Amino acid sequence: MKLFSNLLLLMMGAFFLAGITYSCKKEVSPRLIITVKDTSGKALKGAKVHAYKGATANNGTPNKEMDQKGTTDGNGEVTFDFKYSAVLDVDVIYNFSRFDSTSMLTVQDSLIGKRVVKIESKRQRGDNVYREEVVAEK
Repeated sequence: MKLFSNLLLLMMGAFFLAGITYSCKKEVSPRLIITVKDTSGKALKGAKVHAYKGATANNGTPNKEMDQKGTTDGNGEVTFDFKYSAVLDVDVIYNFSRFDSTSMLTVQDSLIGKRVVKIESKRQRGDNVYREEVVAEK
């Protein structure tokens, strides 16, 4: 009987320890996925995206970790991983060539977009992904 109670006590301790270890939430840094589209909803490949702690940020000092640039992929998406919570300015510029009204000359043109986003570090078990869309227009 004493062996059984010791074994039961040992098993309960193991389950308790496993429960504490498994259920501990960890600090998860935010990931920001920006999708860039034009006004018709078409994803824009090759758009240049700049996410940074700008003028709209509260008393923040810009630094490299909070100032990131990237180019959108074929789905119009670019991903940034940040270390801290922040309010970020997101600027987009999409440069492209098109024919003029006579269809004889190639003209350089661009679309621009801007958005302010808030990302936060969270204590959780899963992902910490923020998805935002920026519409680029004339």
